[in-house]
Amino acid sequence: MNMLFNRSLFVLCATLVGMACIPVQSAVIFIDDLEAYTPGTGNFTPEGTSWYDTYNAVTIADENTATPFGASNHYMILNTGSNFYRTDSLSQSASGLATYSFDFVDASTAASGPDGIRFGIGSGDLNSSKAYTAWFINDGVLTTAENTSLVSGALPTLEEDKVYTAFVMYNGSGSTQLINGAGVATVSAGQSALFFYDQVGETLLDAGRFGHTSSVTPTGFLLRNFSSGDNELYIDNISLEDSLTVVPEPGSMYLIMLGSVVLVWARFSRR
Repeated sequence: MNMLFNRSLFVLCATLVGMACIPVQSAVIFIDDLEAYTPGTGNFTPEGTSWYDTYNAVTIADENTATPFGASNHYMILNTGSNFYRTDSLSQSASGLATYSFDFVDASTAASGPDGIRFGIGSGDLNSSKAYTAWFINDGVLTTAENTSLVSGALPTLEEDKVYTAFVMYNGSGSTQLINGAGVATVSAGQSALFFYDQVGETLLDAGRFGHTSSVTPTGFLLRNFSSGDNELYIDNISLEDSLTVVPEPGSMYLIMLGSVVLVWARFSRR
């Protein structure tokens, strides 16, 4: 009996480890950790990548400025002044599905004011004529931006000076789609979904489903600050996948695996 139990336990562990190593069937279209760029402001239009700095006003910083992500690395700063990160990349997703993700910290050192930084999906910009689904973040407070309506759920209030990963999803497939990694959560055709992963508390926040209220054809993702903006956002690890996916952290996966092993052990030990 012990031999049978040990073999069963070994097979289960091997299976779970194998499952943890198999990704969701999707392709990463691009990912950028910003390490390739020299710290400074302006002229960050990386050759061979999918994004560009339209106004030559994006700042790349390193640990000599601050360490918002807790380690020595390069990251982007969006703050006062007209600057933005833009990637016209939706056409690269053959499935019509897209998940843009990025790590960010909303810095409490920025002055408080009426305007925040926009992020979301649009057609070359996120103003009133070009935003598809977009949001403001200002001192941790999230609100919908131009042409964007809340269909279901509720926008959370985030903490300043804490690391989050944002997941901005667009369903251009023509039918309702399941969101991988978020249980039974779905998003309807033509709508966007928004999630935040709290890297400190290791919790996933479902921030709702959103529709658009104007005839805009989306082309890509933007992080946008207008000249009236007064917030400051640190950003790192920007990526695009051609699926609707929130990726659990490795620690969460290991806990799931451990729990499964314990359940099997308890079942066999009673025999």
